[in-house]
Amino acid sequence: MEHIRDDLRAKYAELLQRYDRGVDKKMVCNALAAICEDSGAFSEAAEWHIKAGQADEQAKEEERTYVTATVDDEKPLTLENIISDAITYPVRKNGWVATVFGSITAAVCLKLGIATGLLGLFMVLLVYITFFAYLSLILHTSITGYEKMPSFFEHFGDFSSEIMFPGLAAIIIFFYYAIPPFVLVAIFGSPDMHWLGFVAVIFYIVLMFPAALATTVFRGFGSALVPLFPIYLMILIGPIYFVTTVLMMFTYVVALFMSGTAISPFAALGPPFNVIAFAFTMLINFYLMFAFFRLYGLVIRKKGDKFGM
Repeated sequence: MEHIRDDLRAKYAELLQRYDRGVDKKMVCNALAAICEDSGAFSEAAEWHIKAGQADEQAKEEERTYVTATVDDEKPLTLENIISDAITYPVRKNGWVATVFGSITAAVCLKLGIATGLLGLFMVLLVYITFFAYLSLILHTSITGYEKMPSFFEHFGDFSSEIMFPGLAAIIIFFYYAIPPFVLVAIFGSPDMHWLGFVAVIFYIVLMFPAALATTVFRGFGSALVPLFPIYLMILIGPIYFVTTVLMMFTYVVALFMSGTAISPFAALGPPFNVIAFAFTMLINFYLMFAFFRLYGLVIRKKGDKFGM
């Protein structure tokens, strides 16, 4: 790297590591070429531009192969095959590792976070940032034809750009859709019917958030803040989207019931039983969320022209 400018060597080394891992090869090659050009190493820049073109052709070939071969074992993207693929996705080809260990880790971190003050709140925030970033990654890889659960270490390179920013964007979207209806119910709802209003608001959030998060993947963050885009996505996905919404709503109620809170029958048992019950519920939630987002990604992949892809 002696031909690279001193102030660019650290970034050049980081990009080389990402290139070796095979992460976003076209983008990485173009970035490496730009650094070489800024350093006056034009022959090496030309080599990186060639590699970027090769990576682009390889990606297009993989996409063409997926369009013709689609889901698994060269099955067409019928609704039946999409649902079958989504059901097996969280446990297929070592996907169970991310599903099981991810849910257990999240359950423990959430339990510890809730009980340990300010530092714990940061831990809870980090859990949700990582989880939402991973859901975005599932959507992205499903849309682009990746067949198995994405590896955390293979696909996540830079923490700030690939985990922190997508995760924070998802949290902003969540509160963007959550806070206004909660405020309206609190101000204008009848005291006797507040509980019904809050249930309706929670259902609205569960309905809107996955579609809004999916919108960020193929249209961008700004489009996700315009309700018409997520609603359009729901309509294109079809009735199966509303079925998954009802199932998610049910799992959230079960999670609250088993979480060890005052309304839970496991609260009196104390640790470790209430923690185990909560971890088991988190496992169910992770499985369903991974399966549902896989399903959304495959439907978007199938109807790409209608999504402007």
